Amino acid sequence: MATIDIKSNRFQIIGKIISFVFFLFVFAIFILRFPTAKSMGLMFFALIISSFLFFVESVFILQFLFLPVGIFIDKSTQQLTIRFLCNKPKHINLNAIESFNSTKILTKSTTYEGLIVHLTDKEIILLSNFNLKDFKPVMTYLEDSKIPFNGNEKFRALSYYRQYLGSFNG
Repeated sequence: MATIDIKSNRFQIIGKIISFVFFLFVFAIFILRFPTAKSMGLMFFALIISSFLFFVESVFILQFLFLPVGIFIDKSTQQLTIRFLCNKPKHINLNAIESFNSTKILTKSTTYEGLIVHLTDKEIILLSNFNLKDFKPVMTYLEDSKIPFNGNEKFRALSYYRQYLGSFNG
């Protein structure tokens, strides 16, 4: 088989989109309520809730932009094409991959397994069951291609998203 096409974890994607729309609706209600609050306590409450909802919406946007929702492996060209929900696909040649590690992503309800792929330009890419149907064919492909495996690595969401946010600063 010369190609492998890995799809998204549809349950996660649909859940994130529904949650995003719901929280956006609630955020709009609190933003509209904030200027019309009759008491200082109600105004403060609306401000706190609005700030929290803004943070939650920001996390969703980061995930939509920077978490892969699909991978296409073309063994004949030795290239991985990583698809995102709200960002253009990223094409990675095998020689641009420095190493990879296994990791675990902890959520409130579930622990997801995954890979952290380190590129030669110091970028990292998270591939996991959190956002993909199955990341293991990528692991097998990297192992078969003799890409160094460096064991387990703790996933840090802040560090992961910071690498992308730093590129907006110029």
